[in-house]
This record gives sequence, structure tokens and C-alpha cells, in this order.
Amino acid sequence: MDALLNCNFSGFVQFDSVTKEASKKHWTIEICFALGVSDDAITSATATLYSPSQPLTEHLYFIKASWIGTSPPHLTIHSFENPFPDGPPPLFNAPTPVLSGTAQIVHINERDKNMRARSIGYHRSDNIRKQSEFVIIRADPRWDRVPWPPLNAFATIIGPLHTQDPVSAKFSIILDDIAWISGNTSSGSNSSPTTGNTPNKRSFLGKRKFSSSPSSPSSSSSRAASTSTSNLGANGSGSAPQRE
Repeated sequence: MDALLNCNFSGFVQFDSVTKEASKKHWTIEICFALGVSDDAITSATATLYSPSQPLTEHLYFIKASWIGTSPPHLTIHSFENPFPDGPPPLFNAPTPVLSGTAQIVHINERDKNMRARSIGYHRSDNIRKQSEFVIIRADPRWDRVPWPPLNAFATIIGPLHTQDPVSAKFSIILDDIAWISGNTSSGSNSSPTTGNTPNKRSFLGKRKFSSSPSSPSSSSSRAASTSTSNLGANGSGSAPQRE
């Protein structure tokens, strides 16, 4: 069932460093992205990318990638693009990236209104499929009358990344929607698609404010309230064919 358990990451990230892995024919990229818990919450990750051209560092990209929620997380980038060829709008607010896909429900905590799920993603550097777990938070009142999925059910979920626990290193998402299947489907009660408003997004990607003018890697700049300083410009785009 491993093939069913892939979760995908989509959203804005900053490319901090890019290294060519000559023997493995891909780029290893250190990235950072926002978490939804607060306006200055940022986490780092390692990503791999197949691309004929070198991505630019200290640039903001929108990516789609397979997700492995270890510490630090690992992403296998399928595609990347710069959506602002003329520079980002003034005071651009980068929303928190979204996690979506299929995972297995391995623990349910109805009292604290969360559950734990397991996913399996392709780790390109090690050429293996790696397992990780994340927490699904469903504390919004709209979930009060919605049934919980059965334990060990396979669920399709979507929601923005929220926190990373400092002890367990597990990431959490705020649940936007969920549907599931289980071994017993005769009653028709094992799936409950839901809809609702997306939770409020955070203000800035690490309180980074993006310039509205076009810029290059050498001239673009923006300041972060966090410990890193970024030059986030408008150059560079590409697509990366997926390779398993």
C-alpha cells in the first residue's frame, strides 16, 4: 500500500543554497518556508531537483514537491516557477504552504481534537521511500459534528502547515478537508467529505517584505525579521520533470 501514501507540498519557498550533485545528476537545495503558527515562524528543509539550468539562490519560488516530514524535512521537487517576472507586488504576503495527499490514520485523540497520520515519500538522494508522520488538527468548531475516520483508514487530506513540535519533530497541519476509506465500506458511513473556509493565512514569509521592482541575484534585497537576510528577486523559472 506504500504507493497510496504520498503527500505533496505546494507553496512559496526561498532557495537559500544550490549545489550540483554531479554523480547523481540533480541539484541539492537548502530552502526555507513559513509555518502558520505565527508571523515569524520559519523552518528549513533540504530539497532535490532535476533541472537543466541552475536555480537562483535567495529567490522566492512556488514549488510542487513530494513531502517527507522528517527533521529537517525533505522535498523532492517536481516543478518550480517564479510567479513574479517583474518583481513581487509591494508588501507581498506569502501564504503558508499546503500539504495534501493520502496518508494512513495511525492515532486519534478526540479529546485534543487531533489525529496522527503516516505518509511515505520518495527520498531522491538515498533512492528509497521514507516514512514520516504528521499531526492533523481539527479544532475548528465546524468539525464538531463530523465523525472521525476509523483507525488505520486511508485518508485524503489537505491543509496548511502549522507547526513543528520541538521534541518529536513532527509537523502539524490545520485540516481543511478530509475523505477516507477503510476495510469496511458496506454501511457507507466511512467517508464524510467536508467543506469550509480556509484558515487565516500568516502575514509574511518570516516577515519578509518583497520589493515591487524587478531585481537580479546581485541587486535584489529584502530584509527578514528572522535571523536570515534575503535577496528575493524576480529572475529564474523552470520546470523539473518528476523522476522516481
